Amino acid sequence: MSVDFALEGISKAYGATPVLVDVTLRGSRGRVHALVGENGAGKSTLLKVLTGGVRPDRGSLTVGTDSIDFERFDPNRQFSSSPDNTAEGSSRASTRARVESALAISTS
Repeated sequence: MSVDFALEGISKAYGATPVLVDVTLRGSRGRVHALVGENGAGKSTLLKVLTGGVRPDRGSLTVGTDSIDFERFDPNRQFSSSPDNTAEGSSRASTRARVESALAISTS
């Protein structure tokens, strides 16, 4: 099975409350994936990390061959069309599109 995305060693806490502790998740295109757990287990937070909505305290994300640098990652960043932000914004949009494509459920 080829891996189209991989979250490795993801940890996230809100204040003193750990939500994710050393979580690893891998997925591939054309496969059905399920994320199952009790309320408050961190499912939504993990998906927000995967899609760029939340910055983890630790861990890495790889989409295809691209590694995401969480140290420079700002989920609240608004990209403009100014020349200084165009390349970075395009790269992030491309990565987001690849993640969404990797997570899409094949209907064929």
